Formats: sequence, structure tokens, C-alpha cells
Amino acid sequence: MKRSAAICFLFLLLWQAMSGYALNTKNYTYLTEEEYHLTYPFENGLARAEKDLKWGAVASDGSVKIPFIWDYLGAESDGFLLVLSGSQYGYIRSDGSTAAEPAYDQAFQYSGGFAAVMQDGKWGYLGQNGSLAIAPQYDEANDFTDSLARVKKDGKYGYITSDGNTAIDFCYEEAYDFHDGRACILSDGKYGYIDSLGSLVIHPVFDVALDFHDGIAAVNCDGKWGYIDRSGMPVSDLLWDSAETFRSGYAIVSKNGKFGVLNENGTLCIPAQFEAIGELAEGVYPVKSGGKWGYMNTAGELIVPAKFDGAKPFSEGIAAVCQNGKWGFINSSGDWVVRPEFSDGGFCRSGVIPITTENGTAGWITPLATKLPSIEELAGGRSYIHLQIGKKEIDINGSSQTLDATPQLINGTTMLPIRAVVEGVGGSVQWDAAFRQITLSSSGTEIRLKIGDDKALVNGIYFPLDTPPQLSGNSTLVPLRFAMQTLGCEVAWLEDTQEILIYY
Repeated sequence: MKRSAAICFLFLLLWQAMSGYALNTKNYTYLTEEEYHLTYPFENGLARAEKDLKWGAVASDGSVKIPFIWDYLGAESDGFLLVLSGSQYGYIRSDGSTAAEPAYDQAFQYSGGFAAVMQDGKWGYLGQNGSLAIAPQYDEANDFTDSLARVKKDGKYGYITSDGNTAIDFCYEEAYDFHDGRACILSDGKYGYIDSLGSLVIHPVFDVALDFHDGIAAVNCDGKWGYIDRSGMPVSDLLWDSAETFRSGYAIVSKNGKFGVLNENGTLCIPAQFEAIGELAEGVYPVKSGGKWGYMNTAGELIVPAKFDGAKPFSEGIAAVCQNGKWGFINSSGDWVVRPEFSDGGFCRSGVIPITTENGTAGWITPLATKLPSIEELAGGRSYIHLQIGKKEIDINGSSQTLDATPQLINGTTMLPIRAVVEGVGGSVQWDAAFRQITLSSSGTEIRLKIGDDKALVNGIYFPLDTPPQLSGNSTLVPLRFAMQTLGCEVAWLEDTQEILIYY
């Protein structure tokens, strides 16, 4: 009778070891089941996409707003979208109606109420009604900025007003767009700046000069970069090996291969100690240190530790990050919103995120909550061990340990060197080299496993194994779920991220 009860108990353990369960940690839904080749973030209620080599756009409910009939569809700007049909460019409105029939050889997006278009080799401008406001006559045309457009005629640059009149004569061999009331020009091999009247306000003394933004411009002399204000006075001395344009009051600089950030007073607010710094968004920079990416605010405080393989800027409090070759999404506290499972991820706009799946199809997802439960929260107060396929590091109740070899999936079975895990739950492990046998013991249960043997001896009774133990270098790989559930633990599998949780 006792032996029958023991056999029933062991069969119950076996059933548990073979069953287990998968945790559903998906925190998103797809906007639409339709699959695309490329998807872009939402802008003003529209998201562009490409499918079967044709471009269109969807609305916020996933329905098609602009039919997929175009060879290219540009981003919405000033209420217009640039379209390509065959080899000709035109414009449509946000509702899909035609603003200008495709009739132009080249074209730019609308900016400042006008769009530069080329016809028969000459450039002109369309107005808000989609008709030519300035006839094609220029060799080059650029956006209207600060109410002036930089154009080229007969080999020289000048500037025109929105009615097509010349504002600044065509006298420059090299010139750039106006920003903050200043435009960079080249004169006698050096760069300086003019104002909107064409007057020289900062003399050409620089080897390189960038546009003004936030009232500050980056300039270079003798290979070193610094910053000046609109009057030409220094904001930061010529100290830097590289310097980017100011955005929202801050600029990225580098020295001796390390990057930092200046504020508009010319003071480092983020020290020049990082391997790379990404784009500022929502007051936070992605920063790279020790080969990993994290996030730092403009006060120089690291708000998300550097632990990711890649990181993109925040948008609506969510940022795409890469871990082990897959992209997921975190919130500004560094908590997972969507665990890594995608081959790429974009910017969250209107609560929707463009993604690309591992099979190469693209779509959009909508997160269901602002964060996923942490490993501790999933454990629900129980003791736990957390590990992941392909990673040697394991977490035992918040304490990190390193395995002798990485966990692997072999024939659908998680295999790993078991000692740290069994000892982590209070058990013991013995290795008999002569018999190539490993013995696991915990709470009155003993499991004997032999290398290459597809049977396990559990308290004197044999049970079959889907995958036998095997050697990998100097490590013995054991089927994790069978071993731990037979020892009385609960094992959960997170399919999306190939993570394993062991509760005990």
C-alpha cells in the first residue's frame, strides 16, 4: 500500500514536471491585423505605411485613410503630403484629396506655407492652394525659413520673399537658410553671418559654421569647435573636437572621444564621459557607457541605468530599447512596458507605436498599461529564481549569480548547469565522474540523471526524459523544468522573452 502511494505521488510529480505553464506578459494589442512592410509613427491622426511597394496611410483606428496607390508618400506638413506617382511628384491633403496633381520632376515638403518644386529643370514654389505662386526660374530652391527662401540663380545664392521678390542679392557662392534672424555665408574662404537685410553682422573668420538655433551657433577654427551668440560673442570657447547644433537649450559636444552636453550658458550639464549620446527628447538623453545604453536627464542624473544594447529617444514617456538583439519599450522609470520581442521599434505617438516583427512584417501596437509587473511582482511574495535563455546571469531573490554556461533550448527543452539553481532553492548536487551521473536532492526527493540517458531515477522509480542530460565543455546540462518541478518547485515560461521563473 505504501509503495502504491509513493508511485502515485511520483507520477503526480512527473505530471507537474511535464506540464508547467506559460505566463502571459503581453501588454499590448495590435492596432490592425493588416501586415505592412514599413510603418511610421502617427502625426496629426495619420500614420504612413508601405505595402506591396505602394504607400498609403491609416487612421488612429487602423482603417485606411489614404489608399495604398502611391509610389511614395511623405510626412504631413502644413496640412499637405508629398506624393510620387511614377516619376512625377504632387501633393494631397490630409483627407486624401488632391491638392496638386503629380506634374513635377522633384519636390520638397511644404514649409512655411510653400513647397519648392522643379519643372523642366527649374525650381519654383507652390502656394497653399496647390498652384504655382512663384514660377520655376531658379537652379536651386529651399524652404522658406524666417520668411525668406534661399535660392540659386546663375551660379550664385540669394534670398527671396514669399511674393518672389529678391530680398538679398544673388552674390554668394555658398549660403545657408535663415534661422534666428541669421544666415551663414561663405566669403573669401571663411564663414560668417548676415541678417535678414543682407548686412554682414558677424565677419567671416570661421573655417566651418553651423546654423543658429536657440540664439547660438557652433563654429570651428583650426579644428576646434565652440559657440557664439547672435552678436558673435563667445558662449563657449573653442575647446571641442565636435559640436552639434543647440536644441531646446542644449548641445552635444565631444572631447578626446568622449561626449557630454552643454547648456546655453556654455557649461557642461552632462560631463564629457560617454561613448555616445543620442537625441534629446522630453528632457532626457540616451547615453552610452561601458558599451551599454541608459538615460540621463539634463541635470546630469542617470534616471535609467546603462544596461541596454541600444536605446532611442523618449516619446510620450515611452522609449524603444534593445536587449539581446530584440527591441522592447520602457517607461521613464526604466520599467518594461512591452518586453523585447521585436526586430525594431519606433516612437510612441497618440499612444500607438510602430514596430517590426522578427519575421519582417511591420504594424503598430497599443500598450495596455504604463508598466509590466516586475519579476518580484510576478513572484507574488514567493522566493524566486529568474533566468533567461542565452544569458549566464541569474537572479536569486534579487541577488545576481553567474552560471558556468548559458541556458539553452535543445529540442524544446531548457537545458542548463543546474548546481546554482538547485542550491538556490536549498537543495544539493553531487557529481559522480566514474558513472557520469549527477544526483539532485531536496526535501526528501532524490533525482539521479546520467549523461546521455533518456531516463531519470526519482526515488528509485524511472521516468522518461524528452531530452537527456549532456556535456557542454566542462558543464553538465540538465533539463531544467523536469528537475525543478520534480523537486517541488513551480516553473513558469515567458515565451516572448524566453525567460524562466522558478518559484519555491
